[in-house]
Parts: sequence; structure tokens; C-alpha cells
Amino acid sequence: MVKKISIGFLIGSTAVLVVLIAGVVAYQPLKKIALPIQSTLSMKESYTWFHSYKPEKEYWEQFVPGSVLPASSSVQAGVVPHHPDASFASAELFSSVSHQPVETVIVLGFDYFSRASQPIATANVAWKTPFGEVYPDKKIVKKLGIPIENEAFENEQSITTQVPWIAKYLTDAKIVPIIIQENISAKDIQTLKTRMNELVDEKTLVVLSMNLSSGLTPALAAFHDDYTISALQSFEKEFISTSESEAAVLAELFLSILEEKGIVESELVSRGEITNTDTNVATGYGVVRYQKGDTKEKPAVTIMAFGDMMLGRSVETDVTENDLSVLFENIKGKKDQLFRGQDFLIANLEGPIIQSRLPKFKTIQFGFDPVVAPQLADIGFDGFSLANNHALDQKIKGLEETKMHLEESGLFWFGDQTKENLEFVRYQETGDSTVAFVGFNVTDNPARTEAMADVVKQAKENADLVVVMMHWGAEYQHLSYSIRQQEYARELVDAGADAVIGGHPHVVQPMEVYKGVPIFYSLGNFIFDQWFSEETEEGFGVGLSFYTNKTIVSLFPYETELSVPRWLSHEEEQAWIESFMEASDSEESTLRVSIPKRLQE
Repeated sequence: MVKKISIGFLIGSTAVLVVLIAGVVAYQPLKKIALPIQSTLSMKESYTWFHSYKPEKEYWEQFVPGSVLPASSSVQAGVVPHHPDASFASAELFSSVSHQPVETVIVLGFDYFSRASQPIATANVAWKTPFGEVYPDKKIVKKLGIPIENEAFENEQSITTQVPWIAKYLTDAKIVPIIIQENISAKDIQTLKTRMNELVDEKTLVVLSMNLSSGLTPALAAFHDDYTISALQSFEKEFISTSESEAAVLAELFLSILEEKGIVESELVSRGEITNTDTNVATGYGVVRYQKGDTKEKPAVTIMAFGDMMLGRSVETDVTENDLSVLFENIKGKKDQLFRGQDFLIANLEGPIIQSRLPKFKTIQFGFDPVVAPQLADIGFDGFSLANNHALDQKIKGLEETKMHLEESGLFWFGDQTKENLEFVRYQETGDSTVAFVGFNVTDNPARTEAMADVVKQAKENADLVVVMMHWGAEYQHLSYSIRQQEYARELVDAGADAVIGGHPHVVQPMEVYKGVPIFYSLGNFIFDQWFSEETEEGFGVGLSFYTNKTIVSLFPYETELSVPRWLSHEEEQAWIESFMEASDSEESTLRVSIPKRLQE
């Protein structure tokens, strides 16, 4: 069963359409509907004809908007999906520009199935759709000077799902379809960009038709789409290359063309996920409109966090044998997309990394092989909190060696087991924002509340955002937390923290929102060898998307078996979120929570 989930926002308008299509598709390539038809339009011109996706008019009419609200200004470009079940989203864009004098629609798509023999191709075919016919702009096709491979376009969904809307809403417009493969050269990109800049004018609509996230749970797809949509609106092209999109080269080209034409003001029209509830896997989509202007959106800052990671003891001897890839097989996605699509991926490293472990001097004493550090970096982690009660399990030598191994692998660390000093804060840059990562341990360390608050205050003076990871609370206290934990958390928020993320109890504890700031009392175990109860074998990751006026929280619940996590099924996820939100005193049971930004005091 496929379910549509969408969130509506209203946006701008344009006159020339270029459609770029990309992303992983979770459906089979289309079967050919008909052989090319030779038709004579006049004595001078003849066309090869292809059909749009699904020739039945009834199919497309279900996606027609109930009412059309024209864009308030001239839209010159847009982003739309090519997933057939998200066709209503494409209709939103095309219907909103139906009043504009668009003469040419340039549709840029990603050649996902490598149908073309060249890394870039166009076509001069005409299209039959349920709403009418769409003709090629042969003049522009010729001026582009790129290979014409008509056959590659016959069942190319990046094109066939868009032409019905061109026929319905832009009846006089002609089409220039372009598909690009991942292996396109920098020289070809520059040549195409130069020619496109010469040809795009006020009567051309440029649209990037691109699916967003694919192959993960709906909440993960939505969180990753925060990152991609932010990049599309802020024109942070380097972020596109680290997004989940497989068509990064196409999106970068699209943004470069718009930037050079001064088409950088944007509005998010709608976004959402197409979800298969049988598999709990989603494909994300977004509709963005662009117009002339010089104001770009400020990029969001996105952070994914997990709880306690213990990579020694039975995890090392019975599960990984120091091959960490086995831990993430069930959650990473088919193309490792879990570990892409956010600015930072962090967790609590519950133990030291050391070559020669010390003789046992305490009851529970952890140590991890140095081979884990470069693996963690290769997997996609960015940083780790060392503020926990096991950071000194190999004494000072082990702590210093841990820091060395992390740094040599390109990973940052923050926090300390016994100290609350500014020297243990780590500042990280992303886009035009600075994030301060702070860690405190109050389990086996006498709490110095004033010292912790002072560190947060000073960190906030040097950063746009302060994220605090706390090691606190009573072990195995499931779905509840102590008054003292709450006091700590609220004091940190009062000092300037923008999020507080807890660990140590080994079980899930609730969340709350205080003064517009999310507080997570315990994410539970992420990677651990506590295989003795259901509560110690469940946890959740959290996605934090910081915008100028709000913070969006995404929750990613999982269960583990022998330390290996797996995402919950749709039914399991619904039951989990219901109990979690009930314990969190929330009236809304949802995996995505939008929190208005707190007022500055």
C-alpha cells in the first residue's frame, strides 16, 4: 500500500521552465507503451511521437489541484519530483505558472538507467499526453549542440511524468528535454551551462525534476530532505554533493545556471514523502519555485545524534571482530544513505580507543581497538562526546590516545569525564553557521552546575548554536527521568543551549520542550552488548534541523539484536511513538515535531 504525505507551503512564479530530474526510483523501468509514430504536422515539419507516462486521462485527473492559486510573481525555475505517485506535486508548480507567457520548458533529468550512450543527451521528439500534445523546441535543441538520442527518452520518467502538465497548463510552450549521467565531465558541464545561460530568458521556465530521499524510513527521509531542500534554497552547492541525492551533479548544474541568471529568490511550495507502509520505506519530494532577486535562504543546520556506542567486550569478540560494517547493515540503506544528508553525525563514545589495554583495575573497564577510528570516519560519523564514565577506563594515557586516533581519522571530540571547562568545547563550521558541541558527565563526577552553565554561556558567545550531550540519570529507568536531570537540563537551556541530548541510562527516556528547546533525557543504547532485556535493546536516534525561526525534531526508533540495530516496521513505529509521546506528556504522536524558535531574552 502506498500512502501520500504532504505538507503545503505557498511560493513564487516564473516564465521559462527547465526541469531537472533525479533521485533513486523505487519502481521498475516502464514498459514501452507504443512504437514511435511518424506524424506530419505540416508540409514542412514531421515529428517522432512518444507517449507520456500512463496515457489514461483518468490517471492524471486524480492529481489535478482542486483550485489553482497563481504565483504572485514571475517564476523562472522550479524543482519537482518525478515519482509518479507524487504527480500532484508537479501539478502544483505547473498550474501556478499557467498565467505566465512561457514559450519553452527545459526539462533536465538524471539518466538513472543509463539509457543514453553519451553522458548528456537531448531529443527533438513530440509527446502525446492525455491533455494534448507537446512539441519540441527544435531551435533551442539545435543551439545546445549536444547529442540527440531520441530513443533514450521514450520511457524516461523524468520527462514522461512532466509532459502532461506542460500540455495542460502551458499549452503553447515547447519542450527541451535533457538527461545527464553521473559521469559527465566538468568540461561538458561548463559547455552546457554556458549555452543554457545564453538561451534562458524571461519566457523560459527551468525546473529541476528530482526525487529527494529514497530507501529509508519516512522520518529519516524527511530529515534528510531538510538538508537537501535547504541546499536547494540557500544555493550551497557543496552541500548538494554530500546530500542523499544520486543526481548531485544535476542539481549543482541547475543551481549554477540560476545563480548566474540572478534567479536566487525561492519559496517552498510543498514537500512530503510517498510511503510504502508495508516496508516502511519512503521517497521524499519537494516543490520549490525560483524568481529573480538577490536574497538567498539562510541554510538550515542539521545534526543527527545517536546514544551510547560501546565497541569492545562482546561487541568486539562476538559480533564485529573489529569490522564495524556489520553493525550498520540493517539501517544504512542500500547505498549507505543514512550516513549522508546532514551536516553532522554524532554519538557518545562509551570507552577509550587504545593499542595496548591496561590490566583490569575496575569492575567494568572498556577499551577499543584503534582500527575502529578510521572505520567510524569512513562510515560517516563526524564527532563523538567523551563526557562519560568510561572515558578514563584506560586512564589518562588511554584518553589522550583516544583523542589522537579520532583526530588522525578526521573526527572531532568534545567533553570530558571529570572537567567542565571551555577547552573541551569543539566549534564546527557549516555554511555560514558555527556550532558549539559541549559534553558533560554527572554520573561519577561531582556536579558543578554553575560551571556547566558558564561553559554554555561562553560557548554561545562564540557560536550560533550550542548542542549539549549529557551523561546523567539512573540506569534502567525506562520512560521516566529524575527531577535532578530536569533541573540540569533547564539550567543549561537558560544558559543558552539549543538542544540537550542525554545518555547513560541504557534505556529510552522521554523528551520535553522547554522555552522552545528540545531536551532528550536518554536516547538509549545505540551499540552495546546488554542483550538481557527488551528495554536495553531499543533506542532512537534524533535529527535536529535548526532554521531561523524554528527547530524541527525527527525521531528514528530502532531495536537491536546482538548489538545490531534495525529500524522498526510501520506498525512497531506507531506503537513506539505513541508510548514515547505519552511518557513525554505530548498531545501529538508524531515522529516530526516543529518547535517555534524561542524568543531571545
